[in-house]
Amino acid sequence: EQVQDELALQLTDIENVSLEICVENERNTLQSWLWTLSGSGSENKDGNSSAVNRNFWMFLTDDCVMLISLWELFETAESAFGSYGEQNSGPFVRAFLSRLHPGIAWCQTQNKPSPRPPNLFQYYRMRTTTQSSSEFCLYPLHRALSSGSDWSYLWDLSGGLYKLSTVQKVLRRIKSEYPRSLSHPNLLEVAGNRALADDKDCDDITNKTIVAIPAKPFLVVMAINRVQSVFRAPLACKDELSVEALETKKLLNFLRTRQHLDLDRYRSQSFWDLSSHIGDIWLYSQNETKATPNANLAHKEETIMLSSIPSISVLIPVRSGPPDAAAHAILSIILQPIEEYESSQCLSRTMSSAPVIKQKNVELMLSPMQIVIVDDNCIDGSIDMMIKTAKQMVKTRHPGNDIQLEVYDRRFPTIIPNYTNDAINPKNQSTALPDVSISIEICSSPNVHGLSSALNYGLSQCRSDLVARMDADDISCPGRLLAQKKVMVLCPKLDVVGTFASLFKTKNMNERGGRREQKIEMSIHSCLDLPYFSNTAKQNSSDKDDIDNSDAETISIRPVWHPTSPGLLSWAMLFSCCIAHPSVMFRKKSIEYVGGYDESKLYAEDYDLWLRLVTRSALSCGTVGTLPNIGIYHRKHPSTSVRQNTNSRMQAQEALDISWTAVKKIILAKKCQDNDKEHSATISIEKGRAYLAILRKPSDTVSPEELDDAAEFLLMLEKDFLRYYQNNLSTKEVTLIQRDCDSRIGELATLSVPLIDQQQKSHRVWSLWQSRCPHLRLERLALLCSKKTS
Repeated sequence: EQVQDELALQLTDIENVSLEICVENERNTLQSWLWTLSGSGSENKDGNSSAVNRNFWMFLTDDCVMLISLWELFETAESAFGSYGEQNSGPFVRAFLSRLHPGIAWCQTQNKPSPRPPNLFQYYRMRTTTQSSSEFCLYPLHRALSSGSDWSYLWDLSGGLYKLSTVQKVLRRIKSEYPRSLSHPNLLEVAGNRALADDKDCDDITNKTIVAIPAKPFLVVMAINRVQSVFRAPLACKDELSVEALETKKLLNFLRTRQHLDLDRYRSQSFWDLSSHIGDIWLYSQNETKATPNANLAHKEETIMLSSIPSISVLIPVRSGPPDAAAHAILSIILQPIEEYESSQCLSRTMSSAPVIKQKNVELMLSPMQIVIVDDNCIDGSIDMMIKTAKQMVKTRHPGNDIQLEVYDRRFPTIIPNYTNDAINPKNQSTALPDVSISIEICSSPNVHGLSSALNYGLSQCRSDLVARMDADDISCPGRLLAQKKVMVLCPKLDVVGTFASLFKTKNMNERGGRREQKIEMSIHSCLDLPYFSNTAKQNSSDKDDIDNSDAETISIRPVWHPTSPGLLSWAMLFSCCIAHPSVMFRKKSIEYVGGYDESKLYAEDYDLWLRLVTRSALSCGTVGTLPNIGIYHRKHPSTSVRQNTNSRMQAQEALDISWTAVKKIILAKKCQDNDKEHSATISIEKGRAYLAILRKPSDTVSPEELDDAAEFLLMLEKDFLRYYQNNLSTKEVTLIQRDCDSRIGELATLSVPLIDQQQKSHRVWSLWQSRCPHLRLERLALLCSKKTS
């Protein structure tokens, strides 16, 4: 009854949505309901046929924890189903699995890694009917079958959403072949997947089936107790929690004492657990909720008194935008605290009209905000355009006194010490204190030594300990800063938190930043609907010099999915930079502790900083993480091939030096600690660096002996890494690191096949792959057959 009341309340304002509650113990009710649903147009025992007249069906179990509203989930699923083909005309979206997302790497029910299908995701961001945006990913099911675990689990009662035709087809097959499964949810789930896998229409199930998942966490499952006896899946709860203490009836006592799940904690922790099953219970008491934002004047006065210490600082170095791109960049930042404020106002009105809703009402986390713009010899007018755009947006969106924007230009202290936008806060208006305070401070680095120098000087001007990075030509996604700050507050161990990134380019911009005369046509499937690339500024202004983004056609190049687990991310960082620099938020004191950005690095100053943070001690492995959602749109500019090749070579060389410094520190540290005479760190410095270069880019290797040596060096590095950070890695992270090492050895072995001479025996790397991955016999056989045929 409690579940039904809560869901019904959420569904009140959503049209064309109905709710059906089926209790497991009432088997006749569940079986009769499913029996009715399987027959299109059939009426149930009450003569009500509304249950089978819906276009889509979503299944939920009572241990599903919704991290977003049902309305957002429905809109995203509807966009996903309509994004790719039709059922009778090629590949089509067959299911929307809301408990999966690109950050999933572990299958709790099977207690083993569940890596996402490699290089299969297509990322979409589409406009919805309410003018908001929905983000989702698609992947073909037949490519994901080999990965196993959650990615090939198509029929999911924990958040799976399907078209009515798919549900009826599955249930009819279950009725004919597995009728007993209709009486139990777990049997129903197993039978549904078996029915899909055994479908005689193979093309319909494999080659034509596309699976959709959200691009960020939507739902988690509280797998903390055993409410059924069909399967003995591993519990997700931690060892210190007893199963008896987490019985369903005892869990309900939390509600009776007015305690509720802390959804902010679950959202922030989703990247740490790597699985859609969470075993921790995080509660907050309704009696401990914080005051409503701006509830009284005393709270406002306290906020203003503390304005000298902003809640968050945003660091943006500017060398060249171009100006229109820089304008979009500053908009995407300023809109973050404004949208948080507007959401809090909507939540307050909702709670006053419907007090039954139990949501945690928190004060604003992004205000006051300080934006530090560092003038890195900018001569194209980008900074002026950023200031003009910020003023105009605040003026038109909030003409009242609830948002205050102040601009301080410290580049010319003798001419313009500081100024405030009087158009935003007129003197004749009320002197009431603002709800949102944003200050933009412009400064110039005294040392002209490139980006690193500008970043260090800008960091010294940041007054908050939490600093977010941003480039002047990128775009921050809505909610990025709020999500990152919540993680930093809840996880004090973390020093750096990044996000996934989506690379894009503006199609109508030429190499000099001008407009192209001819535009390239593109379909909706390749279009990237960037946030804040709408005509908001144009509609709200009559100034002819405002940003004209009517021609700002954009196309997504590709999303970049980095490891999210801090331990796995630290391991992967040894071979490549796995953090998008413009997407990070970090603690200022931690960056200053390791010396800030190295101004001698010209191409990989961020990579050097992250590795120094990770390798500073054996306890620093878990200090860097990535949120499992796209938080930044990273613009790629066209450049000449000669310049691009030169910069790429120099960047690769500098990154190799940085990586080798970190690897050498780990190897030598373990050698000194263990005093192991048999330790393989006796490899010379020159050879170790060469082996690392092969591991960073194996495709450039020309000798099978080099691949053999690189594989053995990789095993040594894996051993030293796991021993060096052994007290700071979870069991899941150790398993994932070992699996990643297996994949790298498999890549080396695959590259060695064309290099093997017919008179020679198999090389060492091939034997290592056989010993570490005995289950991949068919894959190795296919490689050998391909070698023989060619």
